[in-house]
Amino acid sequence: MAIDHPDGTVPIAFTKADIKVPVDIQAQYITLDINIKAQTADVTINITAQSVGVYIQGEWTAKQGQQKFLYGPSSGLINPGYGETVITYAIPTGKTLFINSIGAAVQDDPMTHIAVDASIEGYVSNEDCSIFFVFAGRPGCFGSFPTPIRFDAGDTLYMAISNLGPDACFFGGSLGGWEI
Repeated sequence: MAIDHPDGTVPIAFTKADIKVPVDIQAQYITLDINIKAQTADVTINITAQSVGVYIQGEWTAKQGQQKFLYGPSSGLINPGYGETVITYAIPTGKTLFINSIGAAVQDDPMTHIAVDASIEGYVSNEDCSIFFVFAGRPGCFGSFPTPIRFDAGDTLYMAISNLGPDACFFGGSLGGWEI
């Protein structure tokens, strides 16, 4: 069955327990957005083309969105056993923030340039949940993860860091991801 719409758009929506859809598309340029919500899905794709781009969700979403890097330093020298929020970010209306990297670092004493003995812990949270991380020793650490942490419009993201070491220190935190 051939359907010829002036703009080339053919909207299709199915809702059933078992769906089989054979598709044969022949065109010079194709953009194919597919959203499948199912308990299980078997997808067979045969592509004949000069160039094809296939990305996993994290890679594709990052290409659609705006890269976002957030950084926050401590407000001053933080004594052992104390901490503070270094990043506060309100996700704008109509946007979704995905975080897939996190980092924290201890800074040596900027006046004496003496290395401090410090361990830091922190968390990233919104109103619903918290994700804790611990960076032992100096200078800190950075990590990334393939499944991003999602923050929706209206959420406020917080990153707090605490000094667990025996010396007072300066520290900073960073978050990376994308916003769409």
